[in-house]
Amino acid sequence: MSILLSTAPPPYIIGLAAPLVKEQRIPDALWVFETLNHIPLDFQAYIIGDGKERDNLLRCRDGWKLSSRVHFLGSCKDTLQQIKRFHVLLHLGSTRADCYAVRDAAVNHIPVIATDSPKTRQLIEDGVNGILLPDCGDDFRLRRRLFARKTLRFFKPVTE
Repeated sequence: MSILLSTAPPPYIIGLAAPLVKEQRIPDALWVFETLNHIPLDFQAYIIGDGKERDNLLRCRDGWKLSSRVHFLGSCKDTLQQIKRFHVLLHLGSTRADCYAVRDAAVNHIPVIATDSPKTRQLIEDGVNGILLPDCGDDFRLRRRLFARKTLRFFKPVTE
């Protein structure tokens, strides 16, 4: 598997599967999607999960005019089947965040772009089956930029 460039045809499917809670940093993922929305990249984003942050996240998505690209699927009984459709899985969670989706993606040879933590390091070998990025602590701007750059590098932008 090459993590440097997806060989899948567009639209690229970028996924995220996590409880919709602060530790998972879903607003940062929405910012990444908003950034990708301004470049010629044909993508769709699917977020699997539910939680107390859902209404706020939907308002953010709609405010950034991402509703045609970012889809909230809620809790799914077939999460693993949904993850298998992803071309890449994002995991921006903090060190306290669970990594079940990262594990499922790694087992199914789906590249992961994740926050470097002891949990993700057990599942992802940086540069082999995914990309590990520094946690950045409270520096959400740096974290968002890193995730946007690495996600963009994974896909081939549309050229006209």
